[in-house]
Amino acid sequence: MRVLEQRDAQGAAVVIHWPDRARRRLLPSRAHDLALPPEARPEERPARPPVLSARLAASALDALSPRRARVPEPARALVAQLRFALLAADDASYAAARAAVGQPRHALAAGLLAAAFTDDAELTRRAAEAWLARPLPEALIEDFGPFVTDPALTARLVEATLRAPYGLRERALDLLAHLGAAAQAPLTRMLFERWSDSSVKPVAQALALVASEEAGRALLPLLASRPLRSVAMGWARRHPALALPALTRLRDAPDDFALDMAQAHDLEPAVEPALRALAPKPAPGQRRAPGWPRDAPASLRAGAEATPSFVVVERLPALRTRSGASLPPAAGARWIDALTSRTDASDVVEGCDPASLADFAWAGFEAWREGSGQLREGWPFDALARAIDDARVGALAELALEMQRAGRAVHAARAVETLATRATPLAILHLERLARLAPYPKLRAAAGAALDAAAERAGLSPHALVARLLPRLGLDARAERRLRIGAREIVVCCDDALRLRVRGPDGALRARFPARRVADPPADYDAAKDAFLAMRRDLGLVHEALLAWLERAMVTQRAQPWEELRASLATHPIARPLLERLVLSVDGALRRLAEDGTLADVDDRERDADDEAPVTVAHPARIEPAARARWAEVLADYGLTQPLRQLGRPVLRPSDAERAAGRARRLEGRELPWRAVSALRERGFDAGPPEQGRLRRFTRRVPAVAEVALEVSPGLHPGSPVGSGPQRVTRASIDGLAELDDIRASEALLAFESLDGASTNG
Repeated sequence: MRVLEQRDAQGAAVVIHWPDRARRRLLPSRAHDLALPPEARPEERPARPPVLSARLAASALDALSPRRARVPEPARALVAQLRFALLAADDASYAAARAAVGQPRHALAAGLLAAAFTDDAELTRRAAEAWLARPLPEALIEDFGPFVTDPALTARLVEATLRAPYGLRERALDLLAHLGAAAQAPLTRMLFERWSDSSVKPVAQALALVASEEAGRALLPLLASRPLRSVAMGWARRHPALALPALTRLRDAPDDFALDMAQAHDLEPAVEPALRALAPKPAPGQRRAPGWPRDAPASLRAGAEATPSFVVVERLPALRTRSGASLPPAAGARWIDALTSRTDASDVVEGCDPASLADFAWAGFEAWREGSGQLREGWPFDALARAIDDARVGALAELALEMQRAGRAVHAARAVETLATRATPLAILHLERLARLAPYPKLRAAAGAALDAAAERAGLSPHALVARLLPRLGLDARAERRLRIGAREIVVCCDDALRLRVRGPDGALRARFPARRVADPPADYDAAKDAFLAMRRDLGLVHEALLAWLERAMVTQRAQPWEELRASLATHPIARPLLERLVLSVDGALRRLAEDGTLADVDDRERDADDEAPVTVAHPARIEPAARARWAEVLADYGLTQPLRQLGRPVLRPSDAERAAGRARRLEGRELPWRAVSALRERGFDAGPPEQGRLRRFTRRVPAVAEVALEVSPGLHPGSPVGSGPQRVTRASIDGLAELDDIRASEALLAFESLDGASTNG
């Protein structure tokens, strides 16, 4: 982002915030090369082009038909090449090339030539007048609009973009970049005339590039409109010195436009929060050092200080070094610039306090959400990928769901990619949960792809990655954690149901954290309680991920060597109690993990196993019914309840006819109540697009098994299924049923379990 300051007709300063993409488009312009800041001028000039290129351009442009609705891309590319080449020519060569072009025969060719020969003001004026006199493509204004030097003519060009108001911001950028107040006036008028129209947002976005009092008076009343609030608040956050007095006047003495907005919306409740948000209130404990500490990262000392338009660095949390010294605001600006330009700034992560980096990254992300929200300004995702802490990965996963719900699938995919890049244990668990349970197919696919990429970077399968990074939440081998509060110690542990508890001095387990005592240091107590609450929050996620991991291991019969299992899950404080309640298959023999970490058979005799013996969770399809009953008795004798359905899991076997047809014929033709079909969506089924106003097809991807689909008639009402009436199953298909083994075939049929036994009386 570049900032240019100009003067309007009355001598008042008008500041234009000029995006880099507009600056790059203007670099080849002779008319604006002198107006650019020194650092924006091209450092290298290309070799001098031959005059012959100008003749070829003239012949190509003169051959264009004036009735074309669009300029052919080859012609545009030729003009761009010619414009860049002429920039390097000396005066004699430039004059010879201009003479070779001659007079164009129609306005279309004149306009494109004006984009190349930018110092020919007469050629530009004639082309602009011709285009304004007839309805030619507005997109062509972008080709030569920046080279118009007449303010009145440029203002007319801005107003001409009313023909396509949704593209106004893109085409007005170049005009605003050098015209300033002359373009500000028609934009303000357009905003006043069209404020209730849906096309006002691009007009407001274009006006928001200007930092002046007049722009603020036009933009700030838009705070009352929910769709336009982000544009107005984004301008106010970028220019708090202009916004604060303007907001005060808006509250105390609103003008006609503000009163009109107040009548259509509720303006007063929007002004007060904006005033509070902009008022400088430094957070306690965040005093900024005036200089640079000795241990400040080198890349922050020498970097650039340009920041995105939607963020005010002074309002973000201060970065700190690992020694605790605060860094000046320029450090945050320079880290943002490094992230935006993809510059290596690894010393920032290594040299700064992780907590301060996490706070800064999250605050910048929140400012991005309230401001532009555009992925082209996606440095906050890069900052989160380097610095987000475990306390906020859950919030980012929830935001991915919210973005997908709002139809912003690309933003949601970027959020899950950020989780995969961070790849902390909790981030991987949240990612795995999204891939397994997200209610949106696109989000599930994006999370699955991000999980696969993270596993590939680690050289593991996604299944092994989850097991390898399973958090222990600070629990030791006895599933306990000691939290120090001054002179006393709080023992946190898990009960038999894997719920977090506090063990009292008498050995009793309590669900609530103990109250603070008079002698407890407040900081120690708050830190210990926060740690307890974080453990309780994350324990449910770990427990859920473990159950999903064990069930998938059972379904896929994924085995791992006994030595590896014994060193990982068998000694994990949360996983070990779950493994003790399941029947394992150790090199084909059924075993149980005893309390002392050894293996036992059904007669409770200790059994040895080779370190390389493959171990997996036994599936009931591979256990004889008598053996299942015997193992159930053993677990009951120890008072162990299985965490997932294993011994009591139904085993379904498709018939030969069903395998050949790839369909569960046992369900087809059955009449079901609408409630049974509607409940499919609660069991992970996705409803297909409505057919003739009814939902008739429901599909579900059974993890590691197959995709199953159920078709019913007449179908459910899309809005509310109540009153849809009885449903008849017309087809129940299972992809690749003929090739599935007995375990996967049983699991595929179990996907329809909620329909088994259902009737129209249900």
